[in-house]
Amino acid sequence: MCLTAPLRLTGLFTLRRWQRLGRSFGSGLHATLHSHRSLHPRFASPKNAKQNAERIRYLKRLLANTDYIAVKIAEGAATAADYADKIAQRQAWREEIQQLETIS
Repeated sequence: MCLTAPLRLTGLFTLRRWQRLGRSFGSGLHATLHSHRSLHPRFASPKNAKQNAERIRYLKRLLANTDYIAVKIAEGAATAADYADKIAQRQAWREEIQQLETIS
């Protein structure tokens, strides 16, 4: 499954643009940008419910694609410190999903 397909998220940003922002600014700012985007009043309107649902599906795919981290840590093949940045990113994705679900 290709996660870089250009889904239309807003009038200004495509999924690829969000991903490029994340790569250019680092994962911490990427999570901040995503969180800020989900809190914007524009995304609270009913007409954007479909966009919110698409974003939720995308974030859940990202979580599913990084589930291997928990398995590696549980089996002792890696430590939480090895994947600290990914673990923080996963938490940011879960928080954004919760925010989107409450405004949808």
